[in-house]
Amino acid sequence: MIKKGEQTLALSLGKTGCYFFCLCQIAEEVTKKEVNVLDAARKAIAKGHMETNCYVNYPGLILEMLTGKKWSVTHGPYPYKAKKNEYIVERWEKKNTMSTDAHFVREKFDSLSLSPVVRDGKPVSTRICKMLN
Repeated sequence: MIKKGEQTLALSLGKTGCYFFCLCQIAEEVTKKEVNVLDAARKAIAKGHMETNCYVNYPGLILEMLTGKKWSVTHGPYPYKAKKNEYIVERWEKKNTMSTDAHFVREKFDSLSLSPVVRDGKPVSTRICKMLN
């Protein structure tokens, strides 16, 4: 069923949901099950794990919500080689005259087909998502 505000949520996910998409992709990798991104986003927002503009407040709690397992998420350097039970999300940046554009990707996953930030920018850090149980 289409819910009120669905297009607004879809627009936010399309514009600024790259980190959330990466977390969903990690959950799919771990559980071997597809994630319904719109349902997951609604649930994450309702729980306060993510803002309506797709800013992720609590990535570990989003991963727990999607996988049923406990997680820790820390910032790390780029490059970073994942250890056992770790999944890496890369933060890329493209500097502009008055601003910086950012985009999150995984090594073999980008929620955008042709991200200008990845094409014209550089990786600056990582988010290390470690499954604890």
